[in-house]
Amino acid sequence: MKVRAIYPIYPPLRFDSKIYVEIYRRLVQYLSTEREIYVRGDTSLDGEKLLVRAKKFTKKEEKRLNRASPWKIYWMLEFSGSFKFPGPKKFNMKDRTGKIIPTPARELRSHWISFLPDELDLTIQTYLLALRCDDTHRQRLVGWRKEAFL
Repeated sequence: MKVRAIYPIYPPLRFDSKIYVEIYRRLVQYLSTEREIYVRGDTSLDGEKLLVRAKKFTKKEEKRLNRASPWKIYWMLEFSGSFKFPGPKKFNMKDRTGKIIPTPARELRSHWISFLPDELDLTIQTYLLALRCDDTHRQRLVGWRKEAFL
């Protein structure tokens, strides 16, 4: 199953915008290189690869997004990956005591598909938070000042 999650990267909104525009440009430049992040945690996806990169919205997406927003949004952070149902040994239902509840594989696959966004969300949110909080990395990569983060 292919997965694609999109997060808009909003442009800077500051009075002294020259420095913020430069920070924004460097952020987009840094994120434009596709990077691999690995899903971690107590999930059926532990160790699976998720790709992340910044890319421009298509004209159609841009028009749809900018219709409702007072700010023009041109870039997105795109997370993508391809995942297979891990099977009943790795993804199963358990009762309160931890005993596996016999469930047909088709039903388990359906549950797995519905839980997939939740299993990926923690990894995506952690990555976004790391972009925001890693001051040393941020300063080294793009020369950001602590108070100048978007």
